[in-house]
Amino acid sequence: MSAHGDGVGLQTLTTTGAPVSSIARSPLAPAPRWRRELSRAWKNKKLLAGGALTALLVLVALLAPVIAPHPPDQMGVTPLYEKPGSKHWLGGDEFGRDLLSRIMYGTRISLAVSGIVTSVSLLVGGALGLLAGLAGGRIDGAISSVTDLLFGVPTVLLALFAATIFGPGLNTVVFALAIVYVPQFARVLRAATMDVSHREYVVAARAIGVTSGRLAFSHVLPNCLSPVIVQVALVMSLVILDEAGLSFIGVGTQPPTPSWGIILRQGLDYLTRTSHPAIIAGASIFVAVFAFNLLADGLRDHLDPRLRGR
Repeated sequence: MSAHGDGVGLQTLTTTGAPVSSIARSPLAPAPRWRRELSRAWKNKKLLAGGALTALLVLVALLAPVIAPHPPDQMGVTPLYEKPGSKHWLGGDEFGRDLLSRIMYGTRISLAVSGIVTSVSLLVGGALGLLAGLAGGRIDGAISSVTDLLFGVPTVLLALFAATIFGPGLNTVVFALAIVYVPQFARVLRAATMDVSHREYVVAARAIGVTSGRLAFSHVLPNCLSPVIVQVALVMSLVILDEAGLSFIGVGTQPPTPSWGIILRQGLDYLTRTSHPAIIAGASIFVAVFAFNLLADGLRDHLDPRLRGR
């Protein structure tokens, strides 16, 4: 049938009162937006690879009590310094603990700390950035000054200061890292808010008397989510690396908790006897950081309209 005939048929359907669903199934009707986005995401190799690795890490963290072959702190399960083999896939450590079980439980700790720190930093920093971008003036200047000050605070120094007050442990790590990453979210959301707040639909909403709260949460914030989502994935990778580093120097998680940083430090202490515990812990940290960085790059390519044609 010709294009003209298709058009007549479609017009006849609409004028004769045919159901709208029959028109939606027409070859001329565009695909739903969710299907187009899913098709674009499926072609994004970085997003697929990063999402698959991240999902695998989350599954290991959630199912560790079920799939781990032994409790993480049970001693004498393996011979001391046992090499990886068929019986114990990742071998044992200096106390005869199964390294596979400790790495699995270490995944729970790393992702939990990363998720808590990122959530707190996002809520506090996002609120500050949104307020600074919308209010401007002295409020913006005060918030920007505070965030600039926090940017200059070293993570290790802040963690050491918190450890002297609260003592070393997970609470110290969460407190220190949450403060460190608040300015990153504040700066990202402030820049996005200032860009969106000058667009026509926001100016029109202000002109008709929309309240500040409704303007912020209905018009501005939904259009600032793209850079925030990318920043969340990036910060989660950085927090995993920082948590392992703080545990490595003794400020963060304390033994016998199976943190990747503790496993790495204990592996280095016995490096003259065996090297596989340090290598396995370092590889675990690398895979987790790589997964979230890859996910962040994939999300940036998918959500940024300027990169969609690349």
